[in-house]
Amino acid sequence: MVQLRRSRSPDVLRGDRNAQLALGAQGQGWGAEDDLFAFLTCQPNAEVAAVHPKAMPVILTEPGEWDLWLNSPIEAAQQLQRPLPDGALLPLDTADESGRFI
Repeated sequence: MVQLRRSRSPDVLRGDRNAQLALGAQGQGWGAEDDLFAFLTCQPNAEVAAVHPKAMPVILTEPGEWDLWLNSPIEAAQQLQRPLPDGALLPLDTADESGRFI
């Protein structure tokens, strides 16, 4: 997730190195050149709130969530509209003890 500040310097957050993340969205094709997408948002977790206090995208982290989002009735999929737990996202520049970025 990238959030540009007014200074134009980006704040970049990422999940665990081994995690696959998907954003909850709806898409509509309007022809060969006009595909539209809308991303579902929710209240931000602690990491996102530090750079964007209004909202964060819904992020799906488990294959079961992806299937629920894609194949279930809207009432079931709406249960996924919640922030990730605090600590689930890290700044891109987080380094380990040796100074290497993780």
